[in-house]
Amino acid sequence: MRPISELLYLGRYYKNVGKSWVPTAAAWTTGAAIAFLFVSDWKVVTKRIPFIKDKYDHEIPK
Repeated sequence: MRPISELLYLGRYYKNVGKSWVPTAAAWTTGAAIAFLFVSDWKVVTKRIPFIKDKYDHEIPK
């Protein structure tokens, strides 16, 4: 059985390691959400996103 101080140290260690992954996880999540919106053609949301809305501005050729 481990002493309490060692368990507290491990808790602080993993908390610090987890903090360093928060920006990375946020960036990947944001990128995946934007990719999902682009692929899914959800016009309610994507017609307001600057670069994605341009794909709706085309005219059907005659």
